[in-house]
Amino acid sequence: MATVTINRAAIHRALTNGLEDTVRDLDSAYQTAIESPRYAWPGITRRRSGETAGTTRNIVDRGDFRDFQQVQFINPFLAEFSWNTPYAPQIFFGYTTRAGNSFPPRNPVEEAHKVIDPTALFAESVRRYAS
Repeated sequence: MATVTINRAAIHRALTNGLEDTVRDLDSAYQTAIESPRYAWPGITRRRSGETAGTTRNIVDRGDFRDFQQVQFINPFLAEFSWNTPYAPQIFFGYTTRAGNSFPPRNPVEEAHKVIDPTALFAESVRRYAS
């Protein structure tokens, strides 16, 4: 009869280290997506930073949204990203002004996931630690 031994500590270590690597890489990918000029915008505007932004732009302006990006490990197997600015929902979901002007969403998470697949990234990280 064959006996199977499961090393729970090794599994735990591979999963937690894999998640830490994945979060680090996603954190960087989200920052890159925020800084990249890839978002369509209706018209040219002068930003509070003084920069003139065209119809394809990044979402940096003064940098508050980018600089307030945070990640928190809720437990060894769960991490949460957040952007703690009052206007984060408008960036992620778009908005319409009282005058009826509509502004599109500029979701950096979706943009980053077009370039980097979080599931594949996590799987590769776990495989690296499991070997």
